[in-house]
Amino acid sequence: MTYKYDIEFHPKAFKEWKKLAQASENIKLALVQPSFAKFIQKFSELSNQELHTLLKARSQVFVVEQDCVYLDIDGLDEYCWHVRLTNVDNDLMAYCRIIPPTHHPLKLPAIGRVLVLPSHRGRGLARELMQTAIHHCHTHFSSSHNHNRQAIFISAQTYLQNFYQSLGFEAVSDAYNEDGIEHQDMILK
Repeated sequence: MTYKYDIEFHPKAFKEWKKLAQASENIKLALVQPSFAKFIQKFSELSNQELHTLLKARSQVFVVEQDCVYLDIDGLDEYCWHVRLTNVDNDLMAYCRIIPPTHHPLKLPAIGRVLVLPSHRGRGLARELMQTAIHHCHTHFSSSHNHNRQAIFISAQTYLQNFYQSLGFEAVSDAYNEDGIEHQDMILK
């Protein structure tokens, strides 16, 4: 019987294990390269380089690719959790931010700025990213004394409605125009 285990390595740790396995003729070790590493960090934990990379990716996808001129830096980043998926070389593949309920108008945690960089699309990273963000919201913003899960808010681009519904989100508004792109408010209960 074969069992498959998914082990998440920090990118640098994976490189070291790979070097050890390749350097030894006596050890037959088969390493399967992980497709990504996950990072969830507060703003204060991001290095200058990591922050620059995240802001560049947001600009690349939301301003340039979607041809949408808007003010991306909205004063909320410093209060958010920043979720990113990187490859083994620590290159950004996917990103989103989580706005805590204390800084959202509806007093709900909100997931936003969801993106997968163009060269990494079609590999299921958006689903993995969202599942990671949802889990983080349920872990950090739900009532621990009665195990109630906190609802989660997203302002979703309407062309992605089916994707978000597959994760359990439900539409709670009509479609509306936000910065020239059709959106719809959705909540995961």
